[in-house]
Amino acid sequence: MPASSSRSMSASTLASIDSAQNLSATSESSDPAPSSATTVLDLTDDALAHVLLCLTGKDILVVGCSCKRLRDISLDDSRLWQTFCNRKWAAKTECSKWVQAAKLARRSGLIFDDDMREGPDPAPRTYRSLYHLLDQMDSLVGVWRGSGDLPFGSLYQFGWAEDCVSVDQVVCQTEQINPLPRRHLFKIGPAFPSTTTSIIDVTHCVVKQYLGRFSRAPSLAAEAAASVAAGLAPFLSCGGDRHDGSTTPHGRSPVGSFGVELARFMNGFVAETRSSMKQRSRRCSSGLLGSSPPPQHSSPVLCNGAVPSAVHHFVKVKLHVPSRQHPLAGLWKGLYPSHGAEIINLNYDFTSAKARILATKITGDNCVPAGGSTYL
Repeated sequence: MPASSSRSMSASTLASIDSAQNLSATSESSDPAPSSATTVLDLTDDALAHVLLCLTGKDILVVGCSCKRLRDISLDDSRLWQTFCNRKWAAKTECSKWVQAAKLARRSGLIFDDDMREGPDPAPRTYRSLYHLLDQMDSLVGVWRGSGDLPFGSLYQFGWAEDCVSVDQVVCQTEQINPLPRRHLFKIGPAFPSTTTSIIDVTHCVVKQYLGRFSRAPSLAAEAAASVAAGLAPFLSCGGDRHDGSTTPHGRSPVGSFGVELARFMNGFVAETRSSMKQRSRRCSSGLLGSSPPPQHSSPVLCNGAVPSAVHHFVKVKLHVPSRQHPLAGLWKGLYPSHGAEIINLNYDFTSAKARILATKITGDNCVPAGGSTYL
């Protein structure tokens, strides 16, 4: 082949390769640019709130730790937590009345000692705080028995009401069994701060009842320090009624004067300092000694070391649900000729070679006390 022909073929080959590369580049440039992937943060705030409503309360708080935007949405009271509370408890209670009752209790002077409180806020200001309180109240609703009231025993029903949890005692030792009469004891909730509840664990709780109307009245030590700082007579109240019922004015200083107002300011400062020191000491002692966490209070803790007028210790009754295989399981009412109506808890026992029915008395009598086995 002549050299000129070889050179022409090489030139034509290079031209074809260049044209192919140009076509390839043209086709690549004509393709649309790949779109960026859509993430959950591309949704609107309302859509994200609806997504969070499908989670549990604990998961919502965890999601709120991921970024600032999700944190703001997870803290939105009206958009998220109000709907969340109504969706979960609307069929059981009125969530809005719990918040309204808490506001009225605070405005009326029924102050709660937040420094000494553990667990959920007993007087929630927001629906987010209300969720934690109602979630704890769920563990209270059910059937409980009294502790230490042998031999007769007692049975109590904790149930939902509009703005509280109502506690009724089932009256036994009576001939009336359909239905058994009930006696109302007390109510637990923001509207009833004189009743406090400490949940020890899932099966034990302690309820304390206080008489009278309580407010944040100053202690004698705080009054003494405030009076000395204000140049007034020591151990005198800052005007108004004392929590023990006595009325001690600030000497001859009229209410609203500089001395009285200074004493009130110093009184609050001293009380706050003492409370902070107690709280710091409690944290240090629990950390050094490694003690178990304190019981959670689902009701307000009252100030001033008030002595409760009544203390109730309850133990939750484990209810056995009847089924087709176990139709007799559950609570039963028995009518005894000499003792009246009593409550019996029936359960099936399969630990031995043969299945048997266990009958345990919730309420008893002198013959078979509460907690004893009536028959097998």
